[in-house]
Amino acid sequence: MPTVSASPLRHPRSWWSRRQVCRSTTTPYQQDFTAGVAGLDAPLVKVDGWSDWTVTPSWEDGTRSMTATIGHGLPMTSFKVSGGGAQLTLAATPRVWQNDGATVGFAVNGHDYVGYAPTGARWTVSGLGITSDLAGKNYYTVAVLPTTAASSDNERRTLAAQFGRYAHATVTGTTVSYRYDQARSTVVTSYGFTTEPAEGTETRTVTALYQHQWKALTGSTPIAAQYVSPRGPTKVLVGVGSFSTSMTFHGVLPEVPAVADATGADRELLDGYLQQVASDPMAMQKADTYWAGNGLGRAARIAEIADQVGDVGVRNGAMGAIRCTLTDWFTATLGKTKQVF
Repeated sequence: MPTVSASPLRHPRSWWSRRQVCRSTTTPYQQDFTAGVAGLDAPLVKVDGWSDWTVTPSWEDGTRSMTATIGHGLPMTSFKVSGGGAQLTLAATPRVWQNDGATVGFAVNGHDYVGYAPTGARWTVSGLGITSDLAGKNYYTVAVLPTTAASSDNERRTLAAQFGRYAHATVTGTTVSYRYDQARSTVVTSYGFTTEPAEGTETRTVTALYQHQWKALTGSTPIAAQYVSPRGPTKVLVGVGSFSTSMTFHGVLPEVPAVADATGADRELLDGYLQQVASDPMAMQKADTYWAGNGLGRAARIAEIADQVGDVGVRNGAMGAIRCTLTDWFTATLGKTKQVF
């Protein structure tokens, strides 16, 4: 079994690119560095905890251990370690633009990061490694900054200071709740963070918002710097314990009314659509659970619509495809290795 000694980190643009490989992106995945504990050689990764949109993986080898709290929209990863100090192993020679006591700012592959050690600790940069003994403490944080190639070092240091105020407020939980104001046709959603200060008394944090969140944001103002992602720009809130969105929602129809069940042009158009799908109601692109599920849903809708307008042939064909597919998935025969549920 391969060993795991650290947690890989990469810039959001690279991370999103990796997630997008299956969607024909041409930008390759690129790991910028790994963060860990000096000497840690863990045989596997376990899950120490999770909340609505965070997870805490755990590594241990009997002598050393580490946990890392990560989450959607969190630009800072909080590490808790034992048996050694912090060790960042870089994929390329870094450009260090700040090394001031407990804070080290550096760029790898054109992406900017900041390491935050406990008060009183220092970072040492040597070749492809950045290390700290953490002044005997057991925690540190690494942040990715929303910078670009055009950002100045002064802008990098300003962001590092902004994020640094909240770097040691470890996120221990996240919750989301909503309420619907029927009179105003609005859904108000509240996103909350629970934190535990590793040092000091600061309990607020830093978070980035997806486009559907910041466009409906209420009561908070993002900073000017933002991250880039295939979902559009993600904007950053600094020093928050929660945030809220308000969206207009007028409801949806759970079923489409049968508006073309008589005669005329609409009925002829619908009949034509039904004939187009009659020969392949499932339209599965691959014989796996994902595409089989999509195909079953598609065929079920076709059968329902065909039944509404009395097209028995199309209805029976769609139902037959559903029956055949489900029978195949729920039938196991000797030597069968696929489509067995």
